Amino acid sequence: MKTIATKLLNIYESVKSVNKDMLIKTRSGAYKVMSEATVINAIRPEFLKNKLIIIQTGAHGEKTGNITRVNTQYKIIDTESGEFIELGGYGEGSDSQDKGAGMAQTYALKYVLMKTFMLISGEDADNVSSDQKSDDFQKQLVDARKKCLELIKTTEFPETEREYLKKEIDKNKSNINELRNIYKNILVDIKEKRERTRQGDNFSL
Repeated sequence: MKTIATKLLNIYESVKSVNKDMLIKTRSGAYKVMSEATVINAIRPEFLKNKLIIIQTGAHGEKTGNITRVNTQYKIIDTESGEFIELGGYGEGSDSQDKGAGMAQTYALKYVLMKTFMLISGEDADNVSSDQKSDDFQKQLVDARKKCLELIKTTEFPETEREYLKKEIDKNKSNINELRNIYKNILVDIKEKRERTRQGDNFSL
């Protein structure tokens, strides 16, 4: 009879890599990861073939603000011999409602399977921050700030208003959405100024 170690080795040999299939969007940009479904679909057939099961035996979590952190425990059990090994996992989930705990446990199980069977994703998540995963994010910030500054330079804003806008641009230099809103607001302001000027010229005629 095969030992549980031999069966786990069979899975190691059968499943070596999994494609990243899910796009995660953040304020900083977007990056691709392996979804839980993709990882499980890769592992489950091999578990069935080797007559192994995995069960969650415990979980302990806490919530701070919108972030739920969960420590989980699992057993991989050989249904033929009764042998088992125990594993520990950790996950975080961010949600303003009640989905944080489920998201954290989903994350924990996915990474337990990925790390246990050393699945290759093509990217080391521990060495690449979420901000760095979006290659063009910093360029987008620089471009957005530059456009805002160029716009107020090419218009006849009073000096006090120009200085105020510069401060707002600098204050939000790391927030792409706010920079875009500032740019739109400047355009609206320019349009209104030009409309008032045009109406004044027509009145003087």
